Amino acid sequence: MSESVRVAEARSAFGAFRAEQARRDAAQASSLFDAPALPWEAPASVSSDWAEHALGIVRHLAEMRETLSVIDIAPLVDDAYDNRALGAVLLTAARRGWIEKGPYIDGGPSRHNRPVRQWRSRLCGAA
Repeated sequence: MSESVRVAEARSAFGAFRAEQARRDAAQASSLFDAPALPWEAPASVSSDWAEHALGIVRHLAEMRETLSVIDIAPLVDDAYDNRALGAVLLTAARRGWIEKGPYIDGGPSRHNRPVRQWRSRLCGAA
């Protein structure tokens, strides 16, 4: 069986694309010794004031409790247009070293029993 000309051309073009992508990835590779770039930007669906307020609540809870989840935080902040914004706040808190990932827990009936990430505090009890 012989390949058609179009298949051979497509395979060649794809090989060139992959080689260029690998070259770009190698040029952008970071070192283990580079300082990580962790800018804090509020999610587009919420204001920066909301995001800073929510981040302050996460920090306060992390100082007071050994574990926390979105179930604990959501009642304390105003509703966001997009509920994923609270996830971005939790990930930012993790990047700042305030909390770390824990196991998934049952979200309960209000969340249709979906699993919810539980976070372990790294600030609770630290003096």
